[in-house]
Amino acid sequence: MSFFSLIFAKRATAPATPETIKTSDEGSCEKAAKILCDGGVVVIPTDTVYGLAAHPAHPEAVERLYSIKHRDSSKPIALLASSVDAVAAFGFPLKDEAKALAEAHWPGALTIVATNTSLKTEGFRVPDHEWTRRLIEMCGGVLRVTSANTSGKPPAVDAAAAAQDIGGGCDLVVDGGTSPGGVASTVVKAVPGLPLSVLREGTIKVETPKKAEAPAKEKSPMRMSGRFFVTLVANGNKALFGAIAGQECFLNELGHELNNVWRGIKETHQEAAFYEHTVMPNHFHAALRIFFRDDNHEDHLAFILDEFKAKTLAVYTRLKGEGRIQDAGDDLWRGCDLSIAISSEREMQTVRDYIRSNAKTWTTDRYGECTVYSFGNLALLDEKKIAFIASAAFPATPFRPRKIKGCGAQTQNPDTPCISTFTSRQEREMLRRILAKGRKLIQVLPDGIPPENELNPALAAACHAGNALMISPRPAGSTMNKRVAKACNEYVIANAAEIWAGDISPGGTLATLLDQRA
Repeated sequence: MSFFSLIFAKRATAPATPETIKTSDEGSCEKAAKILCDGGVVVIPTDTVYGLAAHPAHPEAVERLYSIKHRDSSKPIALLASSVDAVAAFGFPLKDEAKALAEAHWPGALTIVATNTSLKTEGFRVPDHEWTRRLIEMCGGVLRVTSANTSGKPPAVDAAAAAQDIGGGCDLVVDGGTSPGGVASTVVKAVPGLPLSVLREGTIKVETPKKAEAPAKEKSPMRMSGRFFVTLVANGNKALFGAIAGQECFLNELGHELNNVWRGIKETHQEAAFYEHTVMPNHFHAALRIFFRDDNHEDHLAFILDEFKAKTLAVYTRLKGEGRIQDAGDDLWRGCDLSIAISSEREMQTVRDYIRSNAKTWTTDRYGECTVYSFGNLALLDEKKIAFIASAAFPATPFRPRKIKGCGAQTQNPDTPCISTFTSRQEREMLRRILAKGRKLIQVLPDGIPPENELNPALAAACHAGNALMISPRPAGSTMNKRVAKACNEYVIANAAEIWAGDISPGGTLATLLDQRA
């Protein structure tokens, strides 16, 4: 039987009718904690409504929360904590007003959205439910918890309602009697160095300082003429226009349209000289010179750019409405653009060289080889490998891998390791299945290998047993960005004898990399 036949032969699922225990049962907290620490999903009582809980150290379990609830993956799931100290231990120490507010109102209906030193944001609340706090403490101090109901349905206030709605997708239901329900918690955002801000009013009233009136801004220098380097960034910094493969940017339909619009602008604006320009996956660069004319606008550069943005927005809106490109919201461009005045011919030549080589620079900035850091069995790199790839936009299930590269007659060896970044939801589901079947794997991590105590226990055990290898070009705790993520995907594809895929976004990075591998 082949590798993927074995993986999909019997899909690992939660029991159709999960066991129900009571909070009053002896050892109930210990039993629920073990399931959560092993990567399971549990329905638990809270001080408001019943919740669906997963351990944050198990990304595949958190993905199950989204799947069970049919929740939009763009909406975050908050963390329930056992104490203020547990929030700090998780890497989000509360300070000043935020800490005072937490100490005054926790446990209770107050959610604090905190920001850590890496600018990552998480929402925390300490529930006013003794059994639940004890469970959270036994699991290390924090749990991801969302209401135990499918999206759009009323929250469950008893275990029977929760089990009837989503019970079939979880591993255990804990009955703590009828929960009180109640008004949603007050949500406060705490950013170091800034005053607290109330994001949602609830039962707890929080006084925040009134905003001082901003002083009147002086008018910015006029840009009627001059030489400029311009950068426009896609809304959400998303890769909307194409993808980098090798040392070239391969544009999709929208990217080609941007090129056409800019060429049209060049033809109609005789008062300007247009030098180099380039469309990259998530931004646009251009160098131009505006010659002085009496009828130029006071900010003529903005006048030209606004025309370009309006025309490209119209193209984007049309293609989005036809379902031919991804949806990045109501606007194509981020709210502000960058423009730098160029003071000499030498500076202009430097800018033009930079724009010409932008795709090459993007690709060659690789942060080192993908094997710089490793944990596990390095000998797996010498074996023939099967790649599995899938785009991030699709849900974890249902999907079934299909072979897209490799010899059609080749028989897969079930002992062949599967190589992937395992970052998208379908890739993480594949990782879960591979670990459950005890098969070999190689994970290429764009953001570094976490400390062993933060790894999925099954993955750490597989590395120690010689069945798994984790490699990365970057140290633990690095921030993932598009360049290093693309480099890791290139490595996966280039080092595979066969390539299998789940769902792939047309025109995206993976699709472009596969086209260049053909």
